Amino acid sequence: MSYLDVTVAGPRVSNFSAGGDQPLRGEWRFQMANHVQVFRGKVRPDRAAALAEIRPKAIAEAQAACPELLHAELVRLDDDTWLDILTWSRPDGAEVLMAKASGLTALAEMHSLLDDLTDTQLGELVHTTRP
Repeated sequence: MSYLDVTVAGPRVSNFSAGGDQPLRGEWRFQMANHVQVFRGKVRPDRAAALAEIRPKAIAEAQAACPELLHAELVRLDDDTWLDILTWSRPDGAEVLMAKASGLTALAEMHSLLDDLTDTQLGELVHTTRP
């Protein structure tokens, strides 16, 4: 079977390298479309330790309430600018989570540490190296 012979229906996720026409692992992979949401915000430097401490509990709490939240990464860009990168199984994942958020105390505490949310973007995941 060549790498383009497929029998499974669904969105294609390419394993082709950026500059070539040869697949990285030899075949097309199929997966359900995931959606990545990027939040850019400000957190005062004196709150960074509290954010790092509450983050794992808040994400675990969010994933227990909303299995649509697949992955969450927190990135510090500089002293007070952060990215929160969330991967959802559906494009309205954040809305699904917020509808269930009233009893999620760790999530509320984490959100209270944000000084300013400056940007939010949502896009469809086209390629990943995650299994």
